[in-house]
Amino acid sequence: METHPASAKLESFLLGRLSWSEMKSVVVHLLRGCDRCREEMEPAAMAILSSRWPQREPSPEEDAAYDAAISAACRRVLETLRKEKKAVGRQALETLRRERESALTAGRV
Repeated sequence: METHPASAKLESFLLGRLSWSEMKSVVVHLLRGCDRCREEMEPAAMAILSSRWPQREPSPEEDAAYDAAISAACRRVLETLRKEKKAVGRQALETLRRERESALTAGRV
């Protein structure tokens, strides 16, 4: 029979007040699918999470600003990846050119 963490330990887990090893043992216990402990933690978890979560929907302006920021970040990442891809391609071509010249000079071709 598996032992369950004490109620106080589950509460401390939710509040981030456990040591690393204690935190790990609670996480492992919960990941094994302990419905009893999950149900015991649910009211406190909802209270903690709801106090940190916005209580209102964003305005259309806020929503648009958020979407614009995410889109700009995605465009920037894609642009950076394209530049890096081109640079790698140029480096590969330059390496092949040097190796070809070296082979021609050495009479290997």
